Amino acid sequence: MALLNLNKELDPNRVGGKAYNLSIMIRAGVNVPKGFVFDTSDFETRDLKLLKEGIEFIRSSLKVNGFMVRSSAVGEDGKECSFAGQLDSFICRDSTDDLLEKIQQCWNSYYNERVIAYQNQSGKKLRGMGVIVQELVRPDYAGVIFSESYLQPNSILCEYVKGHGEKLVGGVVTPDNFHVNRTTFNVEGNPVVRAKELGEITLEIEKLFDCKVDIEWVQKDGQLYIVQSRPITVKCFVPEIHWSNTNVNENYPDPMTPMLYSVARDSYYHYFKNLSVLLQIPKVKIAKLEDSYAKIIGAWGGRMYYNMSNIHAVIAASPFAGLLMRSFDNFVGYQEGEKEAFKKASFVQKFKFIRSFLKLNRQLPKHVIDFEKRADDYKKFVDGSSSLTDLEKAFDEFIDIRMNGWYKASLADFFAMIYHGILGKVCSVYSSTESDSIRGKLIQAIPNLVSGIPAQLTWELSQEIKKNEALCLIFLLESPEYIWNALQGTYQSVGNQINEYLNQWGFRCSGELMFQHENYHENPLKYIELLKGYVAQNQRNPEGIILEKHQESNAIFGVLKRRIFKKRWYLPPLAWLECGVFRIVRNQAVNGIASRERVRLKQALLYYQYKRVLLKIGRQFFVDASDIFFLEYKEIKDLLSGSDLDALQTLIKSRKLLHQEQGRLIYPDDFSTKPGENPLPHEVNEVVQADDALVGLTACGGRIKGRARILDSVMEAQKLEEGDILITRQTDPGWASVFPLISGLIVERGGMLSHGAIVAREYGIPAIVGVRKVTELIMDGSIIEILGDSGQIIIHD
Repeated sequence: MALLNLNKELDPNRVGGKAYNLSIMIRAGVNVPKGFVFDTSDFETRDLKLLKEGIEFIRSSLKVNGFMVRSSAVGEDGKECSFAGQLDSFICRDSTDDLLEKIQQCWNSYYNERVIAYQNQSGKKLRGMGVIVQELVRPDYAGVIFSESYLQPNSILCEYVKGHGEKLVGGVVTPDNFHVNRTTFNVEGNPVVRAKELGEITLEIEKLFDCKVDIEWVQKDGQLYIVQSRPITVKCFVPEIHWSNTNVNENYPDPMTPMLYSVARDSYYHYFKNLSVLLQIPKVKIAKLEDSYAKIIGAWGGRMYYNMSNIHAVIAASPFAGLLMRSFDNFVGYQEGEKEAFKKASFVQKFKFIRSFLKLNRQLPKHVIDFEKRADDYKKFVDGSSSLTDLEKAFDEFIDIRMNGWYKASLADFFAMIYHGILGKVCSVYSSTESDSIRGKLIQAIPNLVSGIPAQLTWELSQEIKKNEALCLIFLLESPEYIWNALQGTYQSVGNQINEYLNQWGFRCSGELMFQHENYHENPLKYIELLKGYVAQNQRNPEGIILEKHQESNAIFGVLKRRIFKKRWYLPPLAWLECGVFRIVRNQAVNGIASRERVRLKQALLYYQYKRVLLKIGRQFFVDASDIFFLEYKEIKDLLSGSDLDALQTLIKSRKLLHQEQGRLIYPDDFSTKPGENPLPHEVNEVVQADDALVGLTACGGRIKGRARILDSVMEAQKLEEGDILITRQTDPGWASVFPLISGLIVERGGMLSHGAIVAREYGIPAIVGVRKVTELIMDGSIIEILGDSGQIIIHD
């Protein structure tokens, strides 16, 4: 064992760059937390007995309540490469076993996927690893400071957050920032930290290392500590970052708790990396895109946003990048154009793409069935889980599905997106002015679409209620509470049918992926309110509407076939070939959309079961079980392994306050920022329309006039009356049950394959999506008209 005190002169080839830099600063009088470093020989031998002896020595020497275990690889934090964020660090209790485990985990991070990709991209290799064990400072504030700002000249740039710095580097919150003048030390802004002193320390460290530096620091009780310093390795102009909440607000409409954001952040990383394989992006390019995958999403005001710059950078690396980028933008409803240039692919690249595409397309049905089975099996396991051991297994299984098993589910998204884009391109050949409208009608009323089942079952329940005059009268006149009690007593036979629906479909509700939202299964009274609306109106059987609209779709396809034969009258075989290709593309688009809806159904099921698991775990540790939502998923794993519960409760308390503060910040739907900037909502570069024209994307053609009814949530469905035109910010699968009650749909956010668009087409309801600020520009109750074929809206009063 080679255990060295950080206050000694160290050899960077034995202890790594981070420990070496800390030792230089300590010996120069910089305030650095006390600590030791295990050198590279311990990494090579991994003698756990000697390691344990070293840990005991550290504990007896420092006598502190907590430790920070940090990587210090040889080659890390150097002038050529930083390896910033690639290796792992851990907070530890004052426990030999905990320190032993975390040091080994730190060693194991030497071989993680991020490090390998970074080495491939940079061409620089690590050459062993030291591990630092330092006194843990539980900070009031923590941040990063750059001795040379890349935003303005002669300035030091600092970003900081309240509490631990992991919230800053993990992108969980939007940090505060300020500049310090390098000459006068004047501070721009009103930071709550010791800004001027930070500036002075920064220039001292810059002089010590004789280079521009990137420093991590913490402040506790007014005292500043430097916890890391490394050279700034890159200085270059970075374009603006373009943010959009289109499509993601469908799944995550409200501020996200740390649990949900941590799952989303890491799962989107894997999702887009898997998508890159589907897009036939070469491995060398995938390695270079590692930073883009890690920053695919961000949080503004606690709400999730796509980083469209990084998404377009990923797609631009693939063959057929132009078609794929347009298809993705249409898929999610992004209307601001391409944010990344792309090169034309070679014939070989395109051939490989098509070959892989066709192979995966044949495998799609099996992959969807496999994913459905795994989701159903997960529910069965959760139903039978009560012990902490079983709950931990259920917790691990969900994380494995979400991070590693989503590949099969992503295929459905991929093929729905691609074939929808190809169908639009084919339609434009035969009708350049109405291609979007025609495409919408060709894929309307897809038979047996799972997202339509809740509406059908709810209609059937309403018909059962109407058969009993007394029960019908109760539904029309009484409160949901009174009705629910009656269904448990006198009308128990109908109540049993409703309970059966709630057990099977109650998880399908607006905000179904948000852990803090109640669904119909958790709050049946909300479903009773929806059912009251059905009973009060005389809707047609949804199955009959779908059948009628499906026949209409086939008739439109027949018209297009006649156009093709008229156009190719001189060569009938060519006409037959074109019709055959058209039919195949249409069928594949329909199959892709249907597969995607099946996958999304199981996604909602998985998230609800995971929520149940979290609450069961939460009840065993916290007074309020929902406190567990304010931990990240990796922290829950630590909790199950015996983390300091008091420290976690303190962390939860601070995160709850931060969640409330962040939730009050409302950012625009589309905006851009400069790297390093964290502006408030009124400071961002918002994307604005040239005028307030009420125009959007045609989701389903047709023309309808009616009363506008603006709803924030499907839970307000009782406000709808027959013939109303529903206007809302976004829809998700939980809205499907209200569609038989409306005559038209307008959605502020979302694309052609958003769930509102899909279900509107299923019932042939004129629908327009992506109408910016429509919930502000149209008054509730006003008479409006939808011109579905052109995507226009007319206000009549």
